[in-house]
Amino acid sequence: MKETPHSARSRRSDSRPAYLSNIFIGLLLRLFRENRSLTQERVAELAGCHASYLSIIENGKAQLSIRTFVELCQALQLTPADLFILASMLEESYLNSDLIQSGKNNPENPLTAQRWLQATIREGRLGQLDKKG
Repeated sequence: MKETPHSARSRRSDSRPAYLSNIFIGLLLRLFRENRSLTQERVAELAGCHASYLSIIENGKAQLSIRTFVELCQALQLTPADLFILASMLEESYLNSDLIQSGKNNPENPLTAQRWLQATIREGRLGQLDKKG
């Protein structure tokens, strides 16, 4: 029996789907691109990839190679480590949010993650994520 895309994806030891990070990395890349008033075409050109591929990445549907990740970060003048850490913090906060803990929403849905991130930004809670404890 052939595996479906979701069942074929790996899981981390803490039971979080490994590809959830792709969703937040993509969302953050879009956020930084839009904040810099850059088009997908321009960023793709700077990073040496196609705009259609960047769209797939921004929608959380691509598993990035390290090389592409670094090139996109360079195109957006971001530090790869900082972007990865921010994506990890967002992912953890998202999974612990009332939205997901209620069990009413699928945490693996990129649209759910996007709506949560937009609400987090709109409500000014983005800067509070690293102030735990």
